Amino acid sequence: MRNIDRLARHMEERPAPWWRTRTGFVLVCFPGIAAFCPLTEHTAHVFGVLPYLFLLAFPGWLPRLESSMPSGRRPEDHR
Repeated sequence: MRNIDRLARHMEERPAPWWRTRTGFVLVCFPGIAAFCPLTEHTAHVFGVLPYLFLLAFPGWLPRLESSMPSGRRPEDHR
């Protein structure tokens, strides 16, 4: 028996993995496409919230950030 015949018989005996079936392909691709659309449309909103999430996650940084701000004219100094 030739190697190709042996390989063909071996491939016929094993069922295809679930992601190689038509249903598996749909179950993998459809959620990816469905997630891609909102992520690309709402990226600006997500990135706009990130600084606030960072400050909420690490509240110890806030005093350091306030102390590193430039000490120019403040509104209370203005008369």
